[in-house]
Amino acid sequence: MKAILKKSTLALAVIASLGLSACNEDKSTTNDSTVINKSSTGVITGFGSIFINGVEYETDQASFVVDGVAGDESLLKLGMVVTLSGDAAADGTGNAVAVEFENEVEGIVIDNSNYGTDGTFNIMGLTIHTDEDTVFESAVDSVTSMAEIANDNIIEVSGYSSGDGSVWATRLEVKKPLLSDGDDIEMKGRVSLPITDTTFMIGEMVVNYASAEFDDMTVDMIAEGLLLEVKSDTELNDAKELVATKIELKNSGKKKHKYEEDDEEVEVQGVITNVISSTEIEVNGSTVLLETTTRIVHGDVSTLTNGLKVKVKGNVDVDGNLVAEKLIFKPSGDIKMTGKIEATDIINNTIKLFGLTVTLNNSTMVEDDRDDVDKSELVKYKFGVDDLVVGDWIKIKAFKNASGGLTATKAKRKTFKEGKEEKLEGKIESVDMLALTTVVAGVTVDYSSAGEFTPEVGMKAELKGSFTDNVFTASEGDAETDDSVYIGGSDQHEDDEDHEEPEHDDNDKDEDDISDSDDKNDNI
Repeated sequence: MKAILKKSTLALAVIASLGLSACNEDKSTTNDSTVINKSSTGVITGFGSIFINGVEYETDQASFVVDGVAGDESLLKLGMVVTLSGDAAADGTGNAVAVEFENEVEGIVIDNSNYGTDGTFNIMGLTIHTDEDTVFESAVDSVTSMAEIANDNIIEVSGYSSGDGSVWATRLEVKKPLLSDGDDIEMKGRVSLPITDTTFMIGEMVVNYASAEFDDMTVDMIAEGLLLEVKSDTELNDAKELVATKIELKNSGKKKHKYEEDDEEVEVQGVITNVISSTEIEVNGSTVLLETTTRIVHGDVSTLTNGLKVKVKGNVDVDGNLVAEKLIFKPSGDIKMTGKIEATDIINNTIKLFGLTVTLNNSTMVEDDRDDVDKSELVKYKFGVDDLVVGDWIKIKAFKNASGGLTATKAKRKTFKEGKEEKLEGKIESVDMLALTTVVAGVTVDYSSAGEFTPEVGMKAELKGSFTDNVFTASEGDAETDDSVYIGGSDQHEDDEDHEEPEHDDNDKDEDDISDSDDKNDNI
């Protein structure tokens, strides 16, 4: 079993989770042995056992269902959104009873022209949103980055769906260059108008159901708003319609949470897909009710905005609505660094990069992408600080924490290549025009050799260069106005009234806007 944190610090690690928390709100009864029955939806951030947004679950006794078929843990992959039933304790560990995964779409890329502009793809009429947190994998040799995805490629997407045509991808995998005879493709979503005797809409896709088999429903039940899964084993027809071979009713036709009579605690992480009012929103297309007693962390009701990533903790009422005890906006990972590790601290689970202390915890999405290591040995592995050494080449995405250091939301270990420059991206905090220096994300930068780079306080800087003697000497740079929405946060206990948990958001583009062909595959 591989854990990033030692047991003494796991209680803090679980509080830093993206989608799970093992803490009881009643601090007087919370201790390391407290066990809470949970139903949790979240992203897989590592394996060995299985890490789901800050909690390490043992899976020896768990059952696994992947896309409706019983299987085992080997079928799960980094970045998948799963629903887990089990228990968790306040020390950041738990036991899984059942783990279930279903993709949101596996199908044909219709249009990839918007990826370079807003990071979206059109896959069979669904708008797929990607960002730096999206885990990318490709089984097609000619497609080594999301920028190289082409029309007609077959893509599988895991993520958060509005149900109405938009999916926020946590994982995107290129399966094949083209659809082959007999291949299955599928999509989920709500039926929308127009509905005819043979067709209906999901997102922008016309579904032709004239010859479809129906599961858990009959053809006369088709109606606007019904949540369905549509499967096909053929290409789009001449009219560019998805020809359904099987249509299945999902969740009784509604995007609802499952009500449990035993008042089981439910935690869901995802994306705000609809703000109905100050007391009602939709997260991943499902209703979340906010009460006067709902605790909102890192914001308030005025912060509610479509597309923001959140975690919700509460209980499900008899109508399938999640009644929120707590809603947490995820703090932004708006600082990016690529370079050689200068020091490691196993006791405190930190590394030093560009003179800054960076904490890795169980919520850090970790990818090992070294060229000289068998990838099959890395896919089920979550490295920790004790696996890193001075000189390792690493990419970090992070936010400033309460102690003045950084907390990593994503870390990718790479193979160092001679001549490769280091990178720094973050907000410009101060400028000395006479000395030609600036401070970016807490790092002193000498920009005298950075060409036409003109820094201004408050702008976002993207720099290449080298870090020596506590100064980042930039050889190339760009500064631009940053209108992204950032949510502030810390890395403290989520149930401490003064110190909230380090959730983080990401509304940025690819870190490699300054071109670097070697890094085109790195979505961090």
